[in-house]
Parts: sequence; C-alpha cells; structure tokens
Amino acid sequence: MPVNPNTLPSEASGPAAGYYYQLRYALLRALRALKRHPTAAVSIERLEDVAIEYESGKSDLEQLKHSLQTDKEYSDVDAAVWRTLGNWSRQIRDGAIVPGSRLFLVTNGQLVPTSGMALLGPDRTTDDEVAALTKLIEAANSSTNQTTKNDRRDFLQLPPPVRKAMVSVVTAVHGFAGLSALGDEIEQEIAFVCTQEELPRFRNELEGWWTDKVFSEWAKGSGAKIQLLDLSGRIDYLRERRRGRRGAGTARWSDLRQADQGS
Repeated sequence: MPVNPNTLPSEASGPAAGYYYQLRYALLRALRALKRHPTAAVSIERLEDVAIEYESGKSDLEQLKHSLQTDKEYSDVDAAVWRTLGNWSRQIRDGAIVPGSRLFLVTNGQLVPTSGMALLGPDRTTDDEVAALTKLIEAANSSTNQTTKNDRRDFLQLPPPVRKAMVSVVTAVHGFAGLSALGDEIEQEIAFVCTQEELPRFRNELEGWWTDKVFSEWAKGSGAKIQLLDLSGRIDYLRERRRGRRGAGTARWSDLRQADQGS
C-alpha cells in the first residue's frame, strides 16, 4: 500500500510531495489515455517527467511543476520555465523528439496572466501562439538571470521556423489538481468498477500496485515504462476479486473502455 502523502513529515513535504505528485499524476494520465489509446504506454523519468508513448513513435511529453503553494506564479523569466524550454530546445535540436509529438508544461500553481506561457493554454488560437513566441523571445533576450543563460541561448539558437514549430506544440496547463485532489480525480476515473463504499480502498490498492510497478521498472535503470494494457488488466483483477461484494452499477473496466471507443 502506498505511503499517504498527506502524512509526510513537514521537513520532507516539499521534495516528497513532488515525488508522489509525479507518480499519482502519471496514474491519472494513464487511466485517461487508456480509454482512447489502450495500446499506448506511460513512462516516468524516461523521455520526460511523464510521457504517453504511442505505437506510432509519437509521444505526449509532460514536464511537471509541483508547488506546495498553489498561488505560486510562474513568469516568462522564471528559471523553472526556462529549464523546461531549454531542455525541449536541445532535444529538438538533437532530433530526440519525434515529429508530431506534443509538449506539455503542467503545474498546480499559476502562470502570470500576461506571460507568453499563459497564452499557450489548451484553448489558444494561432494568434495566441504568435504573441506567446514574441513574448518568450523578448524574455529570453532581456533576462539577466545567469541560471537560465544556457537555456535561453539554446532556445534562441533554434532556427526561427523550428522555434515557431516548437511553440505551436507546447501546451501550458496551470491550476491543475494538487496532490490530494489527484486522488479524487483518480477515483472518478475508476468509479464504475466498484461500489462507492469500496472506491477509496480500490484506489489505494491500485496505487500500491502502480508504485511497485514503477519501482520495478526504475530498477532496470532506464526509467519506467508501463503498458496501459497492464493497467487495464490490474483494474479488472482487482474488480473481479471484489465480485462477490459488487453492487449494482459496476462494470468491467475493459467493457467500459470498449464502449467508450465505440461511442
């Protein structure tokens, strides 16, 4: 059974909370991806903090910025933002990102409303992308922060068409669910595979399996990669183990997934 992140000692809460946030976020993303892309895989600390890897070779690469202060704001000159943009710039420069992949910066904090990154939300327009690129170039040129010097340089050294293409596939998501709220969202995703009363325990058991699976993959030394079909199988296994106590309205996860795909 996983450690309850809400009971972590205060002196370890920052780093430990970020670690558990990554594991829990990856499970939530895996559950959501499973409905539409059952043959995909989720990876952790392999291609990015979290990535959904598709059979086509394309990926959704997701960089997480967790903060214990949910009102924390990230600006266009923030070191955390430029570490992400710099890393993506180098990967694109070196051909490490498959064309057609998507890039996500996800935080439970906030983005400064007037920032370029804030313009790159899920509902942005092409004009927003142009404005965001302009703001990011301005920030890269004007910042005197030595800790971001190399990241800003690598971003600016991308050929203009490549830099524009990179920004077009970046999505910035802020105000995302915090650590505790992620648990609630996971329960919403699996709500139809057990009774409401059993849901918290079901999630705990699923998270325990998930954590063990990630640790086993990490032990191989190249990051964790878990097939979504393995996750589907585990959900069905946990559900069948409770079959004798199942109430009305529950269903096999695989059946729900197939029905969702057919809709």
